[in-house]
Amino acid sequence: MTRPSADERLQAQLEYLRSDDHLRELASIAAELSPEERLAQAWAMSRSGAALRARLPEDVRARIEAARHMACSPTMQRTMFTTPVVRTVFRAVSVLFLKLAGWRWESEIPAGVTKSVLIAAPHTSNWDVVYMLTVAFALRTELFWLGKKQLFRFPFGGVMKWMGAIPVNRDKSTNLVTASVAALKSAQGTVHLALSPEGTRKRIDQWKTGFYYIAVGAGVPIVLGYLDYGRKVGGFGPLFHPTGDLAVDLPAIKAFYAPIKGKNADQFVTA
Repeated sequence: MTRPSADERLQAQLEYLRSDDHLRELASIAAELSPEERLAQAWAMSRSGAALRARLPEDVRARIEAARHMACSPTMQRTMFTTPVVRTVFRAVSVLFLKLAGWRWESEIPAGVTKSVLIAAPHTSNWDVVYMLTVAFALRTELFWLGKKQLFRFPFGGVMKWMGAIPVNRDKSTNLVTASVAALKSAQGTVHLALSPEGTRKRIDQWKTGFYYIAVGAGVPIVLGYLDYGRKVGGFGPLFHPTGDLAVDLPAIKAFYAPIKGKNADQFVTA
């Protein structure tokens, strides 16, 4: 029997690294390790595996990095949405704030949906963050969001993660989508990843489509989250199940947002 060549063996290893089986194996191994062992594993991979990872294709490196991040924490870290006492106080303050501002909340994410990509739109003002968070607390919904890895430098890393942030390298959009897909697939527990398809508060004519490809790649629904300043109402829903055909799905998603008004209405384009 002919032995496989070095190139063939490398190709087989790369195919395995790209597979979901690899992520599941990492998760199962991590679940059996103590916290100290997981930290030691992460340290060893960061030191001795650097040269090897540098030789791997970019998409494989992104999946390994996401899987390593999740392996160090088999379940998503505790956040301000799940910290006892804090979540109760924050919800009470959020409800009071919304009522005083004349806002109401509606459309909860169905209880059976544990993973999703949540559209946070419109995004035309810094106030959107305040209202989105207060609506999330009012609806008892835990949100995660992507943050530039530079924001996680000491001593801010722990605080950022407690606020629901997940560190990513935003310099390369392909890495962002691949790492987000891997994180969603390997995460245990409830994970609703909030993303703004506009990507900026300024007026843009074309939405960024990363949110769509993350949902398709991870096999999760898209939650149509909204802040309607015209009616002063915010909510998370309905669900949209992507078909994989962006040309068909994106107009349908935009049609839902067409009647919704942002704080700066002229900056939100759905046409």
